[in-house]
Amino acid sequence: MNRHGNPAARSGVYTGMYRASLVLLCIGTALSQAPQPDPIFAKRDAFWKARREGRFADAAALREEARATLHQLPADAGPFPSWVQTVVEMYQSGARTAQARAVVEEALARTGKSGTSNPNRLAMLSNLAQLWQQDGNLLKAVLCQEQAVAEAEKPAAALPIRPAPAGGVWAAVSGRITRFGFSTDLGGAYQQLADLYRQLGRRETVETVVDRVRQLAAKQDDGRYAWFFQRYGHDQEALAMFRQQVAGAASPQQAVSAWQQLADFYSAQGQYDQAISATQQAIAAARASGANDIWPRQT
Repeated sequence: MNRHGNPAARSGVYTGMYRASLVLLCIGTALSQAPQPDPIFAKRDAFWKARREGRFADAAALREEARATLHQLPADAGPFPSWVQTVVEMYQSGARTAQARAVVEEALARTGKSGTSNPNRLAMLSNLAQLWQQDGNLLKAVLCQEQAVAEAEKPAAALPIRPAPAGGVWAAVSGRITRFGFSTDLGGAYQQLADLYRQLGRRETVETVVDRVRQLAAKQDDGRYAWFFQRYGHDQEALAMFRQQVAGAASPQQAVSAWQQLADFYSAQGQYDQAISATQQAIAAARASGANDIWPRQT
């Protein structure tokens, strides 16, 4: 008679139960740590799917849900401008420009005012300016963009803008320009303002902005504003900046890009011999690097 048979059986049952519990615990932990879909982008994807399938009532409902969701998201999160932009484009797809502006105005009101520069507030003001510009109301566009410049000129905040809530997959902003893009730095804000002044025929005011960009470029020792100066007729300053980029190239990739931009500048000026020479320099820089994939890609 085996007195230990039953306890051994019970031990096997308990071991199986323990293993099952452990598996369930691991699954639950994995699910809790899995990244959650972005609430705004999930609505966006469903919205466009409904539009493609001709379910316009469903698309309209999803658009309103996205707007309501936006109200619940933190206005000081890094991706906030992208969230706003996404909802704006939903309204613009249906030619609802007034509602699109209202979305930005609501978002702007939530960013608040302070003595330091707020990138999200700057983005909202610039976007609102572009929406007014699209509607042909340049005066209101200028008023918004002037506020955007004033926001950008404030001293930077001591603390960075806080990230989006943890556990989610959020879109990065990083100053990207989209269909109705955001000017999220001072240089971009100046350039957008200069364009508006130019459309209004305010030549003296344009030159005032050009001078401010000139000071900014000198302070930052940055040649990226070369095309801006070319656009506003300051060709020699633009040329000097392009040459500065060539001289300061720190890598073969930068050298190729700098020579190519210089070639584009000469071509735009009708100086084709110089353009060919600069292009040859770009090719030589690419070959000298020994890399197979160094030529700047068009994006």
